[in-house]
Amino acid sequence: MSTAVQTDLGGIPSFDCKGEPTTVGARWRKWRRAFEFFVEGKGVKDPKQMKALLLHCGGMDGYKTYILRYQRHQSRGMTKPCSLSR
Repeated sequence: MSTAVQTDLGGIPSFDCKGEPTTVGARWRKWRRAFEFFVEGKGVKDPKQMKALLLHCGGMDGYKTYILRYQRHQSRGMTKPCSLSR
């Protein structure tokens, strides 16, 4: 059983999915790196909690993108959830 970690979510802005399309990859890598430092600094170790925090901190646009990707993944008959990794 994992232990919940209290986190103050201040200090990490939501990811801007709708910004300049030509820079979205670079912006995502930069934001993801900041997020990884954030969860490491907060002591979050549980992968499910990391995923939940990533989806929460990423903002609603990022959450919608993840859900659409997950549903597309399932519709192709793939049983393993899609990855949030780079």
